[in-house]
Amino acid sequence: MPVLVSDTSVLIDPERGSFLGPVFRLPYEFAVPDLLYERELRDFAGPALIDMGLRVEELDGPSVALALEYRRARRCLSLPDSFALTLSKTRSWTLLSGDGALRALAHAEEVECHGVLWLPDRLHGHRILGQCRSDRMAPANRRSPTLPASPSGNPGKTPQVFRLVNRRDVSACVLSN
Repeated sequence: MPVLVSDTSVLIDPERGSFLGPVFRLPYEFAVPDLLYERELRDFAGPALIDMGLRVEELDGPSVALALEYRRARRCLSLPDSFALTLSKTRSWTLLSGDGALRALAHAEEVECHGVLWLPDRLHGHRILGQCRSDRMAPANRRSPTLPASPSGNPGKTPQVFRLVNRRDVSACVLSN
């Protein structure tokens, strides 16, 4: 199963949008470096994330040195983000990040990388989240949780992104397996 390395925002945004559970039903394994987990996730919802399947991975000495090199090269990156990029690079795993500077460096380092909106697209494509009624949705803005919807109902078209008006509406979008 492919492994996706996540920065913190990729796990927090779906949680705030009440669709983190469906994210862990995707056919991927999710991993974070141990430093990111300890600094940013353990006290947030760390044990629950591990129960859902999140892997916490340790970097070896040369990998820590590479992470520090990334951090020196791009001072705007946090140390946890540098560790996430290094984990992706050294293990040839895909990086998921909501941080534009981190995605830019990942692309420069030839690390496959996707933004946070890639997840709702995958949820829709894997039929984990289905069509949501448009009267329950509103156009998305940058700071709101998002879910995909295709007003035309045509799965061949790129879904438009909508935000939920309230959290209870997520259950209307989750398909039963």
